[in-house]
Amino acid sequence: MADRLSATLGADVVVNLGGDLFARGSGPRGDGWPVGLGGSTLLLRDQGAATSSTRKRAWELGGERVHHLIDPRSGAPACGDLGEVSVVAPTALEAEVLAKTALLLGSGEAPAYLDGKAAAWWLLP
Repeated sequence: MADRLSATLGADVVVNLGGDLFARGSGPRGDGWPVGLGGSTLLLRDQGAATSSTRKRAWELGGERVHHLIDPRSGAPACGDLGEVSVVAPTALEAEVLAKTALLLGSGEAPAYLDGKAAAWWLLP
């Protein structure tokens, strides 16, 4: 949706839809749109970014902490060793898919999966 909305709004906009965003154009100073990811600020131009996390949208169920990200391999909430993954990719849609998949894969498999697919990424425990 961020990709589509940015195309509708104009040639130089940033659209942030709660963790999924697309930065179109050169930004306010001409060097890109400043976007904070993984504790860093990047200047994005015609790129998408997304963060997936198990830290929010969580609740207690039967004495166990669960969250909204479901691992399709098990049908249960993801239980890997990563708490947050942020990704920069050509589109917001690609960034979202890459971030969620990397989070589900965990720190052991995520770097190899993201290598060559993402422009940048952060894996946080």
